[in-house]
Amino acid sequence: MSAADIIDPLAAAVGVAMGLAAVPQVVRVLRLGHSSDLTPWTPLIIVVGAGIWTAYGIVHSLPEVIVGNGVGTALNAFLVAIILTQRRRSDAGRAV
Repeated sequence: MSAADIIDPLAAAVGVAMGLAAVPQVVRVLRLGHSSDLTPWTPLIIVVGAGIWTAYGIVHSLPEVIVGNGVGTALNAFLVAIILTQRRRSDAGRAV
């Protein structure tokens, strides 16, 4: 067994776990129905960074990089989308 046999799946698992860090914020925004106290910039920066790493993994055929960063890209993109959607709803509600 080589070091890569241990590190590769571990890297993928840690990448997925890091991507799942967005889940509590997603749940909170959906539960409360607003995102007024959250900035979209932090998850947007994560989307850009993780997206670049995902592309790197694709170009170099590194599934552990693709999986780990793909999850982070998707969940943080979803978080940005719900933050912005909730803000538009709040703004529309105030305009009435």
